[in-house]
Amino acid sequence: MCRPKNMLHQVAGLYKYGIYLSKASQSVRVVIIGTRGFGGRGGTLVRDPLSTWGATSQMGTRELLEAVDRAERARTGSNTALWDRLSCRSQALLPDFSASETCRVLFAFYRARYKDDGLLHTASEAILKERPGQKLLANDIALLMKAFSKHNYGDIAVVDFLLTCAKHQMPKASAADISHLLAALVRLGMGPRLRDDGPHPGLLGSLFRVARIQLGDAYLPIPDLTNLAAAAALLPPTDDSACFLEALGLHLAKELRAMAMPPKDIVRQLVSIREFDRRLEEPCVFHIRQVVDRLGMATVAAICNAAAIGLSRRVGELDLELSISACECFADLLTFSSQCVSRSDAVLQWNHGKLRPLFSLVLQRLPSMEVPLLERLEHCTSLLLQVQDDILLTELAHDISVHME
Repeated sequence: MCRPKNMLHQVAGLYKYGIYLSKASQSVRVVIIGTRGFGGRGGTLVRDPLSTWGATSQMGTRELLEAVDRAERARTGSNTALWDRLSCRSQALLPDFSASETCRVLFAFYRARYKDDGLLHTASEAILKERPGQKLLANDIALLMKAFSKHNYGDIAVVDFLLTCAKHQMPKASAADISHLLAALVRLGMGPRLRDDGPHPGLLGSLFRVARIQLGDAYLPIPDLTNLAAAAALLPPTDDSACFLEALGLHLAKELRAMAMPPKDIVRQLVSIREFDRRLEEPCVFHIRQVVDRLGMATVAAICNAAAIGLSRRVGELDLELSISACECFADLLTFSSQCVSRSDAVLQWNHGKLRPLFSLVLQRLPSMEVPLLERLEHCTSLLLQVQDDILLTELAHDISVHME
């Protein structure tokens, strides 16, 4: 039996593990409050989140931001009481937040899968009237818009305010900032506000002009470039967005660039060009020249060649939908080139053999395709056969007809 003094030393030594001496009873009381087990390789001990982040009413800005980040990383999104308390404290401090701190809170709530309309409304009011909406930089504007779009919360007054600020900060915006801004507007369905007859005429074209200048920037992430292409296809068509897609096509025509690009991004960029040109067939936008017409037959063929080489190395990364979309894009682009050849003395430098990895992948996936997908594949296969005959393509067309029966 150990002496009381020695025992107290042992208890004091174990305090770091969550063991303390109860003064009320003068006896040793063991309470697990730490974050580590007693063993060197023990598991993690978890406490109730309310006791971990309890005193939210006394938190300042720094403490609150750290608490929100830690709570999100601990995956406590299902603890409604905790996030209600964090939301109440955030709303109280929001008028004193900077734009970046506001984004930090909104993104943490999104990652925790906790949507609080009260918090989003307070953030909107703070941006319009308080510090979060003052001295905004291009990156602040893009991230604020992205944060609201992640929560699917589109306050028109806030959107118009941020777009007005974007107009002044546009020369300093990076292509990545523009990508985040436009992607957020697409998610919120705010594209009509960028029309020439809307409240922000000319802004969309100006954004694409700035992005086009930075298209060759080595630091521009490929996903942001793909999002810019998708935004051009989904937002109101402009001549500047067509020029951006034309410049994108010239970059995509380079084999080395296509080989370094993930297959999903190659296909999505091709789809964006295809969908943009389809929208130009509408009567209201007839004055804008199609992207393939701007590029010309030789460049379109070069794009198909580079894209086919880029896809052939990693074609297995494409899902079912993207593999069919790839076939449709090649069919449309090669049909355009073939029609140009028929109107001139030029020769189409193309061989369907470059697409055999893609054809083989689609052929393997035929049994799992539903009728709508089979119909799309049948149409683009017939177009490709009109451009050039191929044994594997003929076999694919035959198997499609069998599965359609």
